[in-house]
Amino acid sequence: MRVITVLLLVSVMFSCYKKHEDFGPQYLQTNIPASVVPSNKMRGVLILNEGNFGLGNSTLTLIDSTGKVTKDAFRKKNGNNLGDVGQSILVVEDTAFVVINSSNKVYKLLLPDLELLKQSQLAGSPRYMIKWKANRYLISDIGADRIMVVDGNLNEIVSVDSPGWNEEMWVDSKYVFACNVKDNRVAVFNTSDLSFVKYISVGTQPQSIVQDAHGKIWVLCDGGFDKNKQKLATLHRIDVSNLTTDYLYQFQEISMSPSRLRISSNGQFLYFLNSSVFAFKVDLSEPEPKEIISMNGVNFYGLGISIDGQIWASDANDFSKDGRVLVFSPEGKFEYEFSAGHIPQHIAFF
Repeated sequence: MRVITVLLLVSVMFSCYKKHEDFGPQYLQTNIPASVVPSNKMRGVLILNEGNFGLGNSTLTLIDSTGKVTKDAFRKKNGNNLGDVGQSILVVEDTAFVVINSSNKVYKLLLPDLELLKQSQLAGSPRYMIKWKANRYLISDIGADRIMVVDGNLNEIVSVDSPGWNEEMWVDSKYVFACNVKDNRVAVFNTSDLSFVKYISVGTQPQSIVQDAHGKIWVLCDGGFDKNKQKLATLHRIDVSNLTTDYLYQFQEISMSPSRLRISSNGQFLYFLNSSVFAFKVDLSEPEPKEIISMNGVNFYGLGISIDGQIWASDANDFSKDGRVLVFSPEGKFEYEFSAGHIPQHIAFF
């Protein structure tokens, strides 16, 4: 799902989706061509299919090192459902942490076979998880006014005050950055002890964040979902040395609502969705983001950039049946597509 503004809005958004008794083959398997099999730098790809709100039909699609695609792979391995609304995945070495938002769960899975190592029920509505330091992780929340700290077994250690709706986070050597959606700002904490440093004001609804090869932090703000209060979307660059915005790009039309900010493995190119797939050079040698992938009839919804530069983008279809994932070359040339689960959203490489 794009993101939840408030729980009431989510309920309204998804009440319009039709319920289906059958969402297609439960464990459909196929193989993708060798040309798009994950490179020898990776062992596989995970697609988190968020499912419909209230139906508990989120699933994982697994692509292994041979190119075999397995739908509903978590259920096949562990015999139970993930839960309601798959939100995000964090991969750390041989472990994948899968965050399920509305069910308030986080799963710890062994890679590559998805064996369940631990399941934790959390208070609040968890959104994104990121590694803070050895055996310590941070989990953002939509409305608990905090960022949770857990250990590697998903036991809560402590929480850090962070009022409002917290979304994606980034950890560098000095600071932890957290997108604070409701208050249109980025919260900054010391990496050493998570003590609060300052807020950095950005555009309306900051949701995704990355760091480039030069150490600069980039924050994408979608402009808001409320049509009566919507602002122009913005892209901000933060200088970590003084914690100020040193570059701002403002999108030209109020209808533009960019999302899913991602970065290439070399830290030189930004990517995001805005009905199509766009790329932007972090060195600012080109003043405008460049549309590199546009396809009629595709509802671009999720985005991932592999270590060798392939662009993996999901198509949510009409939100009432299974979606698909499309794979493109770094230049945006279509290579292959395969069926995924219901509303494919987060794409993670391992």
